[in-house]
Amino acid sequence: MENTQTENKNAIRILLVDEKREARSFFSGFLKASDSFTVTTAANTGVAFEILESECHDIHYILFDWKMKEIQGNIFAQQVRQNHNYDHIDFITYSQHFDDEDKYLMAELDIIYTFPKIINGNSFMLKMTEIKNKYLAQSELHRKLKKLEHAIHTENIKLCDEILQDPLVKEEINTNPRFFHIGGEIHMLKNQYGEAIDFFQSHIKDDTKSNAMLTLKAMSSLGKALCLAGRFDEALMIFERLEAKSSKNISHKSMTGEALLGLNKNYMAEEKFKEAVNLNPNDTTALLGLGKVNSLNGKHNEAKEFFKKIEGDFENKHLASFYNNKGVSLVKHHKYDQAIAFYKNAIQYFQKYRGHINFNLGLAHFRKGDIKEASAYFQEALASDEFDLIPEKKLLLELQAKGAAKFEAEYSEKLSKKSKHEH
Repeated sequence: MENTQTENKNAIRILLVDEKREARSFFSGFLKASDSFTVTTAANTGVAFEILESECHDIHYILFDWKMKEIQGNIFAQQVRQNHNYDHIDFITYSQHFDDEDKYLMAELDIIYTFPKIINGNSFMLKMTEIKNKYLAQSELHRKLKKLEHAIHTENIKLCDEILQDPLVKEEINTNPRFFHIGGEIHMLKNQYGEAIDFFQSHIKDDTKSNAMLTLKAMSSLGKALCLAGRFDEALMIFERLEAKSSKNISHKSMTGEALLGLNKNYMAEEKFKEAVNLNPNDTTALLGLGKVNSLNGKHNEAKEFFKKIEGDFENKHLASFYNNKGVSLVKHHKYDQAIAFYKNAIQYFQKYRGHINFNLGLAHFRKGDIKEASAYFQEALASDEFDLIPEKKLLLELQAKGAAKFEAEYSEKLSKKSKHEH
């Protein structure tokens, strides 16, 4: 790691990542000569991530070579985008040549600043000054949209609702293809999958040539919403189309795996997740996918290992929903013992969303007719701090109002009357 120069408080902080010493010297020399910028250089992506980990809050832009050898620039950019602590950082990238697939991926990763590698110092600094001026003139609206994306990534519904009070934010989401995905993602965060699908379909259908590249992100989110709504065939079609169009986007491979998993094609799903992990060993969605595949195959220790590999907190609502939906389908088919066994295995992966799983365990016991066991799990769910996240609250509210003893007695009585009546 080469050091930053003395900082000017209002300077734009750049992290420069390039494997070639001459290129690092060339770019950093010009940047350091200007008091508008401070620069930290990294000779490879490993060093870059060390710097990001400790100093990400002060970094505004990552300037990097798209064609690095050790880890390609496109993989590096996707790795950065997977860590939501870095949501505020924008990219500037350079290369002698960008092909169409590069351009598709850049649109999906929101990389708007690019320039050719063969560049002289003056034109480089002109470009950097233009980027700096745009950054300083950034509107309040742009800042709010960035904050909103971060709130979606961190599942902060309260903050999403606060930011959406601004009519300008709403208008931008509805009219600018670059931000269409946000509208549907908010519905998904609130488990409103049908509304998310409707939102995307009404916004994407205007597939004019100029929008095609910008709506790729919204198409990907539509596929995700279809997966969450259990419409896996349709989701698979979308992800296969996206993969064909933008093959450098690893997330399309992972999401194809998700759709295959939903169609119970576990082996094919596993192959897709492995493809993604081979390109990026830290790909969160692919590691989650491999964890799910192994847990569905009963290999719980292997599943745990994949979950452990995910940096930071891997638990999210979508993962909880996945286990929820798998167990619910077993309950619907009256396979109560299988559902109970499934949830008992799933609970070992969760800390934050144990309330969800306990509620589902209670429901499976309740449907089976084990009222006492159901009541015990419902009480566990009530004791968790995510009571407001549990969608089917009627039984819990009843238990809360009546107390466990009365709740158990009443339902046991109803059950015995029902079985006498049936006989």
